[in-house]
Amino acid sequence: MSYKNWAYGIYNRVRITRDHLLAGPARWLNGLGVTADMVSLTRLVLVFPLFYFVGTAPLLALVILLVNYYVLDAIDGVLARVSGTSSRRGRAIDLSIDHFYVVPLSLALIFFNMTSPFWVAAYLAMQLTEYFVLYLRYGIEAGKYPFSYGKFFVYAVFVFWAVGAGNWFDYVFIFLSVYLFFKNIFNLVELYYGR
Repeated sequence: MSYKNWAYGIYNRVRITRDHLLAGPARWLNGLGVTADMVSLTRLVLVFPLFYFVGTAPLLALVILLVNYYVLDAIDGVLARVSGTSSRRGRAIDLSIDHFYVVPLSLALIFFNMTSPFWVAAYLAMQLTEYFVLYLRYGIEAGKYPFSYGKFFVYAVFVFWAVGAGNWFDYVFIFLSVYLFFKNIFNLVELYYGR
């Protein structure tokens, strides 16, 4: 079994469990007239208070981040499936917001002198390269292949920092930049040889 199939299998099991747990709240929101796109756009709006509170109230920024990713991100897809409005456009919006969110968080970390601009730029460049190569190969279906979820490492380190356990941002951005550099070379070779 290849890494992609293994990772996709785990992702599907987690998604099925999540969908089962959130089906009730999603039906309730659907009854209120809330759409999945509305939930996705709410996630985008939460970028702005997160940016502000990173340097002034880290625990509040942490709460905003966790609500965004562990509540709103989980329920928008379930809501789309429950309401029968799941679409390629909605999926593209959701994926774009998922991967966009690390940008303002990284900029906030730079603004408040919590990490190096060089390594953040290197990480973001490598991440954008990965998206570009995978979309060249798979088109919109690239979303079902495991992108590097480096953002989750960044968020985990943010949690450690917000609760006072130390600043590891530079080390995480260095590790992710180097890892993505080699992963992108592998993806480009796969794209070139059409595997």
